[in-house]
Amino acid sequence: MAKSYFPRSNPSLLSVPYAQINEARTSSRYYWDSMKRGSDPFVIVQRSVAGAGAVTLGKRRWEVPSGHALVTVVPERLCYFYPPEARMAWTFSWLNFYGPLATEIGKRFRDQFGPVCPMQEGSPAEVAMQELLVTVTQRVIVDPHEASEAAYGFWMKWWRQLEGARETEGGAVQGVIDYCRDHFREPIRIKDLAARTGLSREHLTRVFTEKAGQSPAAYLRQRRSRAAAELLRRTSMPLKEIAMRCGFQTERQCRESFQHHYGQAPLAYRKGRG
Repeated sequence: MAKSYFPRSNPSLLSVPYAQINEARTSSRYYWDSMKRGSDPFVIVQRSVAGAGAVTLGKRRWEVPSGHALVTVVPERLCYFYPPEARMAWTFSWLNFYGPLATEIGKRFRDQFGPVCPMQEGSPAEVAMQELLVTVTQRVIVDPHEASEAAYGFWMKWWRQLEGARETEGGAVQGVIDYCRDHFREPIRIKDLAARTGLSREHLTRVFTEKAGQSPAAYLRQRRSRAAAELLRRTSMPLKEIAMRCGFQTERQCRESFQHHYGQAPLAYRKGRG
């Protein structure tokens, strides 16, 4: 662990006295409880470089995969650790921020974005974090105000980056909804939807579920089931043909999806509205 001369004496300034680059852990004995790290408040930002860690806060758990970082404001009831089920090393870099201003920024950041946030390699926030890491670990003596400015700049770049990502993600989710509404009768793969948005399949599934309350696949099945219900009400078309017209690959898939969404078999639904 490196210590630098980033200031800690002036309460109006941000200080970063401790940092570590590419620390690696392979044992579940690596476990930190933020309630047991002393009574003096400070903020930890720990970014995964390879592998993945985990965070728990209350009853909820988050993964911290590569390209993401955890934020904890000590002291609080948050724990971060090497997952017992992990099979590869968790490699990460971290910074500690001190001072009343750091604590205030950390709390507001957490309220806005949560305890685990993306910080992709090469992004403005990641570049700023790397610059801070080098400054701290090389024990560079810097002007206190310049040091605080660099630390504050890191937080603002990350904040702006995440706000921009939210706008992009919101547009991506709406784009998927619009596309499914217009093309649900066609074969649609989730990875193709992801490619249309520029997000990975996993990222799209996560943000879509957060904003729409269900996964893209579940939304698509719901949309197709609604179309099937309409045809069951309005026509005497065989279920096999309804399934084909509504985008289901098989009659069985249509029947199972319909049962899930309407609580009864398709033909029973038709009979009850005949």
